[in-house]
Amino acid sequence: DALEDLLSRGDKSEIGSIILPIGNDYFNVNSKDNVTAHGTPQNEDGRWQKSFRRGCKLAVWAANKCHEIAPVKIVIVAGNHDLERVFYLGEFLEAFFRNEKTIEVDNGPTPRKYHQAGQTLLCFTHGDRMKLNDLTHIAQVERRDLWGKTKFCEWHLGHLHRESAIESGGVVARVIPSLS
Repeated sequence: DALEDLLSRGDKSEIGSIILPIGNDYFNVNSKDNVTAHGTPQNEDGRWQKSFRRGCKLAVWAANKCHEIAPVKIVIVAGNHDLERVFYLGEFLEAFFRNEKTIEVDNGPTPRKYHQAGQTLLCFTHGDRMKLNDLTHIAQVERRDLWGKTKFCEWHLGHLHRESAIESGGVVARVIPSLS
């Protein structure tokens, strides 16, 4: 419902591409033992295969829904609950969309992902291992090439379970809690 609502807004003819971040504890657990990547017990349907398959189907549906409007770049953002499982999802999506030239999957192993959207450098990370104020300089160092091509920088994080935003040194950091 949230994706359909978001896609219904605005003039679709002006959308050149869509960046679709998937992750930030998309799966609540990391293993069949119903624990997070760090071993914290969580409640989940006891059939881990079922939850993984449903998660894969939902991600494919979301990508296809976005693809009806514009080319799509899926950015896999590993969380602290599902570090391995979300990587497997990214591998699945790369294989599933391997013949689709206008759907790209960024499933690299790094905890931070960077993508240019016009004059904005969009940065994605879960945010469980860093302070929001530290983000101001990380993109400048890690992606000097994109930093030099953009005027604005915005981080999107999902670790904290409440929405917030701070601005420091011209860099905006937004905490956008996972729908899951």
